[in-house]
Amino acid sequence: MIVPGASAAIHRGVDFQFYRLVPTDVMQISVGIGIRDYSSESVQSAMDLFWSCVQTLVDEGASTIVLSGVPVSAGLGRERVLELIEEVPRRFGVPLEATLEAIVRSLGALHARRVAMGSRFPANTNQAIAGYLADAGIEVLETTSRDISLADARQLTLEEGMLLALQVGREALENSPQAEALVLPGGATLSLHAIPGLESEFGKPAVTNLSAEVWSALIRPGHIPPVAGWGRLLSQGPS
Repeated sequence: MIVPGASAAIHRGVDFQFYRLVPTDVMQISVGIGIRDYSSESVQSAMDLFWSCVQTLVDEGASTIVLSGVPVSAGLGRERVLELIEEVPRRFGVPLEATLEAIVRSLGALHARRVAMGSRFPANTNQAIAGYLADAGIEVLETTSRDISLADARQLTLEEGMLLALQVGREALENSPQAEALVLPGGATLSLHAIPGLESEFGKPAVTNLSAEVWSALIRPGHIPPVAGWGRLLSQGPS
């Protein structure tokens, strides 16, 4: 995982939610790319470290790399993300996934082209995300907005972050009954728990950063089996 946080030493096995989903012989290794905020300028500046992050993870023996973070993909734009997805395996022999493109693939597998977005991001970040999805043929019918910066999101308590995921997801779906699925972007707080609850309440599939990444990078190519109990997407087999 190339994560948005401050660039630092390699981290091995640190994501609680990830290990709720994958078999015991799968390990997550992460390195930060140093993104300060959600702005396109910050994303573009941090990408100076991208290739060194890839090399670090390849040296660690990574078999799949994920460029993590919805605002990261949105800040780069879909054209650049797709270029990186082609370039990384050509140069390093390892596939690259990106969070927002994984969400696009996941929505395709769910046959969802009109979505509600339960977002804690500011309005300008939501617009960039919606623009990326529109480039992939996906229409965002409704989005919530919370003016919570990246730094503020990291300061939320465990309970505050978990409640926020439920609140924005419920608000988005209540305001968009025509939506075919719910997208819950944002990885700084826990949101995996919201999937089964909101799917049961509204009868529509819900997709988070992590569920999309695990499905697209691990389940879709057949590296791990489908995962029961965590929503419609993760229960689907290889595509």
